[in-house]
Amino acid sequence: MRIVFVNNFARGLGGGEQQLLLVMSGLQRRGLEIDLITSPNSELAHEAQCSGVNVVEANLAFHKSLSAVRLIKYVCDDTTDFVVGSGYWTNLLVGIVSLPFTTKRIALHQSMPDSVTRQPERSIRGLASRFSRVRFHGHIAISNAVKAGLLAEGIPEEIIKVIYNGVDEPHESLPTPLRKNPVIGFLGRLEIVKGCDTFLRVLASVKKKHPTVQGRVAGDGSQRKHLENLRTKLGLHDTCHFVGPQNAYKFLANIDILLMPSRSEAFGLVAVEAQRVGVAVVAFDTGGISETLLSKKTTRLVHPGDISEMISTLTSLVDTLPQLKDALAENAETALNSFLPEESVEHYYDYFQKRCSNSS
Repeated sequence: MRIVFVNNFARGLGGGEQQLLLVMSGLQRRGLEIDLITSPNSELAHEAQCSGVNVVEANLAFHKSLSAVRLIKYVCDDTTDFVVGSGYWTNLLVGIVSLPFTTKRIALHQSMPDSVTRQPERSIRGLASRFSRVRFHGHIAISNAVKAGLLAEGIPEEIIKVIYNGVDEPHESLPTPLRKNPVIGFLGRLEIVKGCDTFLRVLASVKKKHPTVQGRVAGDGSQRKHLENLRTKLGLHDTCHFVGPQNAYKFLANIDILLMPSRSEAFGLVAVEAQRVGVAVVAFDTGGISETLLSKKTTRLVHPGDISEMISTLTSLVDTLPQLKDALAENAETALNSFLPEESVEHYYDYFQKRCSNSS
């Protein structure tokens, strides 16, 4: 069986790209032939090549759409069983390209259908949705929340399959001691959708009651300069540090509470990672985050966008954190046995095997 994945994430590795790497390498280990069409000189291209995936590097930007369509058609010859888009734009490209009759189009949805708010992305999303209803043979959603969004767009339930992300396990034991002065952390891309601006505002308010709390921000993105200026404006320059891209587990092992003020979140990979190392989580109840939180004792959900509620919830958690040591350890054990990478890959393998068998 041959599967061609298409992805155009050019900068760094987001959660979706980490999952894509996990799935491609796992399927390849099971004997499937895997190809990836992706942006040139991207981190995804490099990591995929290192794992043995055959990579075709191409500029898939909007202004190169015609050449991108021609390339996909060239790569997806009559030996290709499936071609898989992995985002709004790549799903659109996969939807419009002319393919051999035996090749099935699959859309992998790694973000919430309603997460796009600006033009021209909204128009691209609309076109991709239209093609999804008539041109795709199947849809993979990474959470039930994503599935609900696809149903709302008119995609038939019988062609939607929910497969949770597999989350890489820590390579070493990383117990998180509770510190006398709690550290509140943010881990993610420094983009508007992830809500780091809200993190800073919440931290500034919580410090009024708990002056000794510290803040730490891991990640990078287009909003970094703006966020550093906001940190100074809020008087957090000496107590909240931007540490850049970090190994997720090592960063999380050095904080006490993870704050997730995402405006849209299809899954919430970092929430799983935080729980595995015994870190408490406070998050906006958006998208699929609630599906990744495994304990009501050590995790808290806040109504989306309600900053006042997030401030009061975080303040309360800081107050009670010393009493949660045993509950955090128990939840870490549960999280270590949930969302396992091999289970996720096995679900993908079964998915493609069944659809390949049905076509024969």
